[in-house]
Amino acid sequence: MRTERLSGARSLPVFPEDRYAMVGDLRIRYWMAGNAGSPVVLIHGLGLSAEVWMFTLETLARRRRIFVPDLPGFGRSENPAHYSTDFLVSFIDEFLKACSIDEVTLVGSSLGGGLSLLYALAHPERVQNLVLIGSAGFGRDISAALRLLTLPVLGECVTTPSRRWTRLLLRTSVFDTSLITAAEVTLFYKLSRLPGNQKAFLSILRSACSLGGVREEILGPIRRGLPGLVMPALLLWGDRDAVIPLRYGEKARSLMPKSSMKVLHRCGHLPPYERPDETCDAILDFLDRQGIS
Repeated sequence: MRTERLSGARSLPVFPEDRYAMVGDLRIRYWMAGNAGSPVVLIHGLGLSAEVWMFTLETLARRRRIFVPDLPGFGRSENPAHYSTDFLVSFIDEFLKACSIDEVTLVGSSLGGGLSLLYALAHPERVQNLVLIGSAGFGRDISAALRLLTLPVLGECVTTPSRRWTRLLLRTSVFDTSLITAAEVTLFYKLSRLPGNQKAFLSILRSACSLGGVREEILGPIRRGLPGLVMPALLLWGDRDAVIPLRYGEKARSLMPKSSMKVLHRCGHLPPYERPDETCDAILDFLDRQGIS
């Protein structure tokens, strides 16, 4: 994948061709890269899109077939009539069927990690491996900023698409804020302005969380299901994650019988964006250990 150099800043990639698939009754944008190896699906987090994986895609695609969808309502995917975690878990199933994927490695970041985990609990026969990066779903605490956004009116005012809001979202997601370039802010800002993106952000956040944190109806089934997960899992966390505490990953490691953990030092909530090389190394090393080509 060619890159364009930005006056001393890190490079922005030239992105893969946008592909579209009908998933249920929604037109979903996704990327596909790589021609060899078992399929890996990358699931982004709240308020983001396929672009959050932009610095990892080329490396992962050298060894695996990579699929990167925009969740419904985010990026360039169409908006559903309603949002819920159950709907998004069902979306993963329909997306896999649309791409003719029978067995998969799911790699989920933040919200995408929680959705991947819920999917694995519901369909263990289809998930070969799990990689959960700063994953939601393991505990009640999330950042105070996200909890405040569940409040009516305040959430709408703060998340109105703007470069300031986009920059804030990125800054709270990384430890080294000097990595964030004006080009990256502009990229994610333009995506946030697409119709329905703000509604999707607030609807999903409010369906899963309240002012007190993640809702118990989300956490309960996960808590009960973790000891029975049968597939190998990698928990990948930044030690400076200010959104979802590292202690939740450590707790999950003790409950998941086939799990291992990798902690990235001086890294925030989005390792694929902040520390892409180390993220790719951790994912590929983990998959190599499973002996899956």
